[in-house]
Amino acid sequence: MLGELLIGSGVVIGWLWLRNYRWRRLHEELSRPVATELEDNSWYRIVEPAVIGGIAAYDAVHALAMIDDRVLEAMDFSSKLDLGTFNQLSEYVRQQFFTGSEASVAGAVERLQGYTAEQVVAAHLAAQGHVVEFPDTPNQEGWDLLVDGHPVQVKCVMDSELVREHLERFPDIPVIVNAEIGSYFADNSHVVVDKDLLHSQVAEQVHQTIDGVHALDVAPFHVPLVTLFLATVKEGALVLDRRIAPSEAFKNVVRDVACVGGGGFVGSKVGMALAGMLFGPGGAAVGVIVGAMMGAVVGRVVASRMRHSPLEKAKEELNQAVYEAVKFIPAAVADKLEALGRKVSAVRRRLKIRPWDWLWPSRRYLIYREIRSRIEKRMEELRTKMAEARKVEEMYRTRVGWEGGVYKPGLEFCRWALEEKFNHPDLVKAMERVVACVERVNEEARKLGAGCPPPWERLRSWLERLRVWPRQGVEV
Repeated sequence: MLGELLIGSGVVIGWLWLRNYRWRRLHEELSRPVATELEDNSWYRIVEPAVIGGIAAYDAVHALAMIDDRVLEAMDFSSKLDLGTFNQLSEYVRQQFFTGSEASVAGAVERLQGYTAEQVVAAHLAAQGHVVEFPDTPNQEGWDLLVDGHPVQVKCVMDSELVREHLERFPDIPVIVNAEIGSYFADNSHVVVDKDLLHSQVAEQVHQTIDGVHALDVAPFHVPLVTLFLATVKEGALVLDRRIAPSEAFKNVVRDVACVGGGGFVGSKVGMALAGMLFGPGGAAVGVIVGAMMGAVVGRVVASRMRHSPLEKAKEELNQAVYEAVKFIPAAVADKLEALGRKVSAVRRRLKIRPWDWLWPSRRYLIYREIRSRIEKRMEELRTKMAEARKVEEMYRTRVGWEGGVYKPGLEFCRWALEEKFNHPDLVKAMERVVACVERVNEEARKLGAGCPPPWERLRSWLERLRVWPRQGVEV
């Protein structure tokens, strides 16, 4: 009999110890602050579009610097098309100089060089005070310009025989030639050498203009590369801080490139198309820059929402778990009030307090009154908390007192319930679910940089490590 009593007592004591340890562990876990505020990434949301816009601006300005207006005028004159908008100009350059056989492209470039030379000579003559007119059609036979009413042929070539062929066919029409072949016609009065007209310079202007138009057309393709670099740096920092796994960082990089880089690419393309419909290369360049920045901003919003969706889902599950737990608190409090009432009766019986003892108080009665007063005070506190718990339920629907999307009033009541160590079975299960949800919220917030130092502080710490590491190696 004594052995059975000792075993039973040991089981009860062990159960009480395990129960107390379980409540203490849950309370410690729930007492950890819930990460409702993340790292302030406003700097990144500003820097990222700025860098994308800066790269787009560099590409656009660099492309514009390569484009020569005289070559554009030569394209417009020789094509018999309206190339006043960038879309038409880009399509013309693509068809003439980037499609077809090598021979056809070389022929198109050579013809464009001839028409460009006419524009250059016309500008030189106009600067000297001459009246210069162009023919109605680009294939006018025998002459290229009317200078003060007289027809003039322009030849910008490296083969002098081409000039002689013209003089044989049209001996009465003078020719203006480039400086490289001027020495071949020093004694010919029908040949005028324009010392500022250089075949090499005209060829370079033509090639640069073609490349400039093409570069402006393909400038948006650089936007995803910029995003790839920025996303790799940002995610790499989180990997080095051991906040996320490399595989998850890779997914984030892919998402940023798809959303931000893709948004910047589409935005720059749309901006270039819209501005290009109305203006020339300058308008298209502005459209590329503005479109890239706007597309990157929209893409960042989309990417951020996608990346924050696991955290938001975890918060929703936490709020629901807290709400369910709070609903069990009044029942748990009622059970405890009933237990405390029974405790008052048990003390009364144990001390053998009779109804008339208050007429002539004894020590037993004074002890009983003190114990009853403390228990009643405790019961009043619990009744107050029960009333507050019902108000907290209303806060769930009205979102009063919420912080960072978290049902903070309910969470505080859950922490209080764990301190009280209620033995209500449903409440215990609900509390375990709340603790699990808190851990998930903190984990998702940690992946997003919660509690992460600013990038400049991280950079400084990494530099400190790099500076200290070689010295440590030498000491070893």
